Amino acid sequence: GQKRVYHRISFAFMSGHLAMTDRTVFARSKFDFAAFAIKPVIDQHFGTQDSSVRHRMLANFSMFAHYNRWANERVYEAAGLTNNADYRADRGAFFGSLHGTLNHLVVADRIWMRRFTGVGPLHTQLDEIIYEDRVSLGVARRDEDERIIFYIETLSETEIAGMFTYRSISNPTNV
Repeated sequence: GQKRVYHRISFAFMSGHLAMTDRTVFARSKFDFAAFAIKPVIDQHFGTQDSSVRHRMLANFSMFAHYNRWANERVYEAAGLTNNADYRADRGAFFGSLHGTLNHLVVADRIWMRRFTGVGPLHTQLDEIIYEDRVSLGVARRDEDERIIFYIETLSETEIAGMFTYRSISNPTNV
């Protein structure tokens, strides 16, 4: 059958260091963005017309959005404990420093939210440093987390089962 492209909403996890998931996946449904946690439910109910199943999926997405905010708060608390030299030191990660990585995570979430909603800042580089200071970056992170929660909590059951197309940054063609 036809495959559609959907995005996994990013979730931050911290276990001694920062790790983040931000991947585009080929999937049959937006439900698959949370497949790591609810794959059995998806497998059993994929494609169902049962609105109660879609309603439960929306509740799960809301839980994940709130968890994302909670995890980001913990990440920023931990980052706040680092001295400026360590915070800005190139650690050989994709985005160099912790500062570069935290900027990237805000940029990536803004890019996806703009794709989902059609509004928000337009970013053209994944490594863009949108804020040099920690305070402004933290405010932007909190604002974006609230935006994600609002978006998820206002999705209709029809929207959650729908399709969308977007342009990638690296190869600006419709996906």
